[in-house]
Amino acid sequence: MVEPPPLEKIIELHTDLIEKCGPIFYPVHEARVVGWCDIFPFKNPRLCHRGGLGIGMYSDFRRKGTGSLLVRETLIKAKQFGLEKVELNVYTENIAAIALYRKLDGKYFDCLSMAKFL
Repeated sequence: MVEPPPLEKIIELHTDLIEKCGPIFYPVHEARVVGWCDIFPFKNPRLCHRGGLGIGMYSDFRRKGTGSLLVRETLIKAKQFGLEKVELNVYTENIAAIALYRKLDGKYFDCLSMAKFL
């Protein structure tokens, strides 16, 4: 995604995760939320030990270490929450995001994702 979903959808999704004490954090600067990081468990019962990471930050707060801290803390919370594996998708052109994720130290491998519009 390059644009956020409608505010009502964000509130619905995040409220559910917050109520479950799930892995979600919001950095705040001068009483203003400047980003978020969350890991949503997959709904499929066979995949519920896995979750998908999402992160976003206002551009003027990027490249200051906040993203690294945010992802690290969210991963810690995800493990406490019972997740065993976290996955993400990133555009190959998003060099800054890829650099952030590589800092987290882990095993990486390429995935092929295919789709067809009908």
